[in-house]
Amino acid sequence: FKVIKGKVSAFGEALHIALPQDWCKESKKALQVRIKYKTDPDATGIQWLEPVQTLGGKHPYLFTQFQPILSRSAFPCFDTPGVKYTYTAQVTCATELVALMSAISEGKKENTTTKQVTYSFRQPVPISSYLVALVVGDLQSRDISPRCKVWSEPAMVEKTVFEFANTERFLKLAEEICGKYEWTRYDLLCLPPSFPC
Repeated sequence: FKVIKGKVSAFGEALHIALPQDWCKESKKALQVRIKYKTDPDATGIQWLEPVQTLGGKHPYLFTQFQPILSRSAFPCFDTPGVKYTYTAQVTCATELVALMSAISEGKKENTTTKQVTYSFRQPVPISSYLVALVVGDLQSRDISPRCKVWSEPAMVEKTVFEFANTERFLKLAEEICGKYEWTRYDLLCLPPSFPC
């Protein structure tokens, strides 16, 4: 395979992977490409809040907002709603913060030496790139049903529980019309009051 990098200013950097002719003719062959990359902190799809912009005022807060085509600013992808994929991710942050993604949590590992924690995530349902979401902040959660949980800053978590208390009922009504909910979890996140930034 031949990899060629090129800059396309409006859309980030293009990554071209030249495939052998015989591979292209046989559509039944699987191809797996592993790409190592580093995300720029100034990526347009990533929002950073200073502690003063949060309700708690003690810790910074990070969240992503990738629609319509800002996923490409954070990670290599086919940034179009027509292409869907599964993903896994690991996010490392300070131990006093929590990382969440639009995926199933697979646990966390703390490193007491570095005072960091690494969260692991898996999204088994193919999704479009704009649905990939990440948040890191001073977060707490409360279960509101066996498959629904609300997350927010500690100072507003009880208000969030009250606001979304009927979520399970709404989800069951939607399932009566549309069929079984495919993603297993239906967790909700309330951003700090300074949103939208």
